[in-house]
Amino acid sequence: MFNLGVAVSIAKKPLYSWEYTIDFCTTNRLSLIQFYWQYPLPLIKRSEALRLQNRYLHLPGNLKMIESLPDFSLAYRGFNKYYESNKLIIHQQGDGGSVHDDSLIRQLNTLNCLVGFENHHSESLNGYTSSLYAWHQKQYRIFVVFDVHKFFNRFYRKYSVKEILQAIRRLFLCCRELNLTLLLHIIDSKSFQANEAQWCPVFEGIVPYEEIFDILLNKPVNCEGLILEYQDEILALESINRLQKD
Repeated sequence: MFNLGVAVSIAKKPLYSWEYTIDFCTTNRLSLIQFYWQYPLPLIKRSEALRLQNRYLHLPGNLKMIESLPDFSLAYRGFNKYYESNKLIIHQQGDGGSVHDDSLIRQLNTLNCLVGFENHHSESLNGYTSSLYAWHQKQYRIFVVFDVHKFFNRFYRKYSVKEILQAIRRLFLCCRELNLTLLLHIIDSKSFQANEAQWCPVFEGIVPYEEIFDILLNKPVNCEGLILEYQDEILALESINRLQKD
C-alpha cells in the first residue's frame, strides 16, 4: 500500500548505527531510510543505500543546534554527493510561518536542499497546516513530514479524536492543493502519552491508523511513504509485517 522505511533510531543500542540500519533495510526489502545527524557523517555502504528509493537526513531538533554545527554546509554537500540525496528534515519551531523556521528553511534552500518540515511545536490544531501555506506563498522548496503519534500526543487533552482526524484531513487537503509531497512518521502506542514503554506495533495501539490511511487514500496526495521511528527493531519488524499484510 505504501513504501516503507525506518529511521536509524531502530539501531539505538548499536549507537544509532547507519551501517546496521542500511543492512536492516536491505534485508527486509524496505524502500526508505532516515539517517540522524552525526558529526562527522559516517558515509558508508553507498551502493546498498542507493538501492533504496529515498534517503533522508534528519537534522538536530532546533535552530541554534543546527546553526552551531561545525562545517555544516561542507558536511551536507558530502552527504548529498555520496548518497545522491538533497532531502533534509527539520523540526517545526512555531506556527503560521515562524521567524525561526523561516530563517532556517531559507538558509537550507540556498544550499539546494529540499526541506522536510516536520510538525513539532504546534500550539494550535491547524497551526502546522497554516505554516505550510506560509512557506508555499514564499515559494520555499519543502515537503511535508507529518508525525502522526506526536500530533495526537500534542492535542489529545484538548480535542476529541474526531476533531484531530478532521485536522489531519485538512492537512492532507492542503498537501493536495499545494502539490506538496508527504512523508509520514509513525509509531503506535497503548496511550497518547509520550512514553516509550507504551509503544506497540502499528494497529495494536490507540492511534487510529486505519482511518488515517483511509483518509489519505481517498485524498489523492503524493505520499512518499511511511518511516517507522521505533527505538528497537522488534517493534519495527512487527509493524512492517502488519503494514505489508494490510
